[in-house]
Amino acid sequence: MGRVRPWNAWRWGLGLGLVAAVAGAEMGALHQLRTGVCHDDAQGGARCISAAGLRHAAGGVEAHDVSISVGEDTLHAAAIALTIRPAGVLEFSVRGVEGTLHPDRLLHAAATPEAAAAGTEVEDLDAPSRHAESTLGAAARDAAEPGWLSRALRVPRGLARRLGRTLHVDVQGAVEMVHGDLTATTTRVEAALDPSGEVRGALDLSLARGDAAPVRLDGLSIRANPEAGVAVGATLIFAHTSLNLRGALRGHRARIALENPDGGRLTATLPDLRTRDAARVRAEDFTIPDDPRLSWRRGDTVALSPGTMRIDGDLQLRRSGGAWRIEFDAFEIEGGILDAPALARVPVSIGAWTVSGHLERAGDGDQASLVVTRGDVHAELNATRTPSRILVDATLAPTPCQTLLESIPPQMAHVIRDLELDGEIEGGLQLDLRWDDLHEAAARELETGWPQPDPGVLVVRGIDPGACRVRGMPPSLDFEALRGAYVHRFRDRDGGAVRRRVFDTSSEDFIALGKIERIGQAFMTLEDLNFRRHDGFDREQMRRAFWHNMRANRFSRGASTISQQTSRNLWLGIDRSVGRKIQEALLTVLLERNLGKRRILELYVNLIELGPGVYGVHQAAEFYFGRPPEALNLLEQVHLASLAPAPGTYSRRFASGTVDATWRANLERQVRRMRRNRFVTAEEAAMAIRAPLRLLDRRASRPAPAPHDAKPAPTPRPVATSASQNSADETAAMLLGTVSP
Repeated sequence: MGRVRPWNAWRWGLGLGLVAAVAGAEMGALHQLRTGVCHDDAQGGARCISAAGLRHAAGGVEAHDVSISVGEDTLHAAAIALTIRPAGVLEFSVRGVEGTLHPDRLLHAAATPEAAAAGTEVEDLDAPSRHAESTLGAAARDAAEPGWLSRALRVPRGLARRLGRTLHVDVQGAVEMVHGDLTATTTRVEAALDPSGEVRGALDLSLARGDAAPVRLDGLSIRANPEAGVAVGATLIFAHTSLNLRGALRGHRARIALENPDGGRLTATLPDLRTRDAARVRAEDFTIPDDPRLSWRRGDTVALSPGTMRIDGDLQLRRSGGAWRIEFDAFEIEGGILDAPALARVPVSIGAWTVSGHLERAGDGDQASLVVTRGDVHAELNATRTPSRILVDATLAPTPCQTLLESIPPQMAHVIRDLELDGEIEGGLQLDLRWDDLHEAAARELETGWPQPDPGVLVVRGIDPGACRVRGMPPSLDFEALRGAYVHRFRDRDGGAVRRRVFDTSSEDFIALGKIERIGQAFMTLEDLNFRRHDGFDREQMRRAFWHNMRANRFSRGASTISQQTSRNLWLGIDRSVGRKIQEALLTVLLERNLGKRRILELYVNLIELGPGVYGVHQAAEFYFGRPPEALNLLEQVHLASLAPAPGTYSRRFASGTVDATWRANLERQVRRMRRNRFVTAEEAAMAIRAPLRLLDRRASRPAPAPHDAKPAPTPRPVATSASQNSADETAAMLLGTVSP
C-alpha cells in the first residue's frame, strides 16, 4: 500500500482547483469538461483527484462531483460542487461535502521512513491511547524543533505567494468524521491564507461519543503565523453550561485556559513541548461542568461525576522517563458525587476538602505524602510501597468529636448525624509489612493448616470512639425503650416485606434469654468468645482477622462482636461499607453504655437472621427442627449458632434434613470448645457428641415464617448479616479507626 504524506492530499486538491481556474479563464466558452488526474508513487499506490464535469460559471469555474482518493482508503472526500473564482482573492466554496477519514492510517503513514525524511515522523509518546497521540502528539512533536510553524505553513504560504493574493476557503454544509465511537461534525468552515504565511480559520464543531449528547465548539477560531505562533479560541457548549476556551502556542511553550461564565478559570501550562516532562495547572474558583462525559468510572467499584464540583489551587506534574510526581499546593475540591459501594450504600456528596503534598512513582515503587483537611479536621498520610515492603503511617490530629462527626458526609452518617457529642478524639495507624514474610507465612499456613505469626507490624493508637460523650440524642435512638418492650420494624434482606418484631415476652417470636442460656453460650463460643469481657470491640480478634485475610489474600474472616452485630441489626442493615462501619462503631459504644450485656445478647438471639425470612432463634428452631428452642439438645443448639455466618447458603445445603460428615465434625469441635470454656460439663459435652442430629426435610418448599401484618415504618431498616459475612468490613474498621490498643 502506498504511504501518504498528509499534506499531499490538500496539495492535489488545490492543484485541481488551479487547473480548473486556469482552464475556466482561458476557455471562456467552455461549458463542460470531464477530467481526472492520477499519480503513481514509488510503492505502486495511486493518488487520484477527478471531477465528473467542469464548467465556466459567474467569473469562475464550477466542478461537479469532485472526488479525492489518496492511498488505499486512507483519505476519501467527495463534493457535489466546487466553485473557484479568481477575483482579487482565490475563493473556494464547497457544497454538499461528505467523506471518511482514518486517523490511524494517516498516523501510520506519517510514521514511515519516507515521511520521516519529510519531517513528519511520529515518535512513541507513551500516551494513554493512540487517539490521544493522534490529536495531541503532532503539535508537541513539531514544536520540538526550531521553525516547526514555518515548515507547517510552507505549502499554503508558498501557494499564496505564487498567486500573489489571499486564498479564501469556505466549506458549506456538514462534514462528518468518525473515529471509533467518536463523531466530529463541522457545520461551517472558513479559512484564509495570505502571502505573509498567516493562517486564519473559523469553524463550528460538534463532538459526540456514542449515544451521548454532543459537545459543541461554537466559533472555533485559529490564527497562526511564524512570528506570533498559534492562537485558538472557542466556546464549548455543554447541556447545562458553557466554557470559554483560549489557547496559545508559541515557540516551545503552550498554554490553554478555560473560563466559566461567572469568571472561574482553569489554566494549564506546558513550559517546554520538546521534553513534555512538566505541566502546571492553576484553578481559580473553577467549576467543572456537570456533564456525564466528564465522569470517571472504574468497573462497578467506583464512579466519580462532577456534579457541581469546584476546584481551586495549584497542581504540578513532573515526569522523567517512567517516573512521575504530582504536587498539590493547597488544592481545594468542593462538590462532586462519588458512587462507591465500599464507601456507602448510596452516592456520596464529596463536600469540601483541601489537599497538600505529593504523589510519586519511581521505578517499581510508589510514595505518598499528603495532608488532607476538611473544615477543622486534619489528617496526615505517609506511605511507601516497594517490591519488598509497604510502610504506612496515618495520623488524625486532636479533633473535637462533634467536629469529626459533622465532617462525615451525610450519606455515610444517616443514623448518627443528629447526635450531639462532647470530648476529643485523636490517634493513628502504623503498618510495616514485608512481602516475602507475608508470602512465606501464607505458604506455611496453607501447608500446615495452623495460624502463623504476624508477617509484619500493625499498631493502632488512640482513635477510641469511647472518648466521645453524648450530650444529645435524636428520637430515633431510643435506648430507654430498648430496655423494655421495643417494637422493631425492618425489611427482608431482599428489600421485600416489612417485618415487625416486638422484643417482649408478650410476642410469640420472642424468647427470654433465661430460657435459652445454652443457645446464648453457643453463639458466644462461635461468634464472640470475649463478649462478657470487652467494651464492644475485640481488638485482638480484629488484629488476627486482619493478618489472616492478608495471608489468605482475600477477606475470609471477620471480627465483629455480638454488640457490633446487634447495633447493625437494629439500625444499619446489611451493606458492606465504610459508612456503615463508622456508624456501627459509635452505635456500639452507645449500646454498651446504655444496656447491660444480658439485654444485648437477648436482643441479638431474637433478631439474628438464620435462614430465608427466618429471624431469631425461636423461628429458626421451628423452621429447622419443628420444636421450640428450649426443647433443643446441645448439638441442635450449636447447629443453630453455626448458621450465622451464611444463613442462606447453609439453609440450602441442609434442605434435605441431613448433614454431611464435615459439618458434623465442626459441630462436635464447637461443643468441645464450649467444654473448654466451661459453658458445659464434660458429661454434657460427651452426650451432645453422641446425640443424633435430625433436621426437617424442607425440599417440599416448607415456607419460612410469614411476616406479621404491620404498617410500613417511615424508614424501614434491613436486617444485617452476621460477622463472618462481613470480614472485609472488619479489616476496613481497623484502618478507619474503630479500634484502639
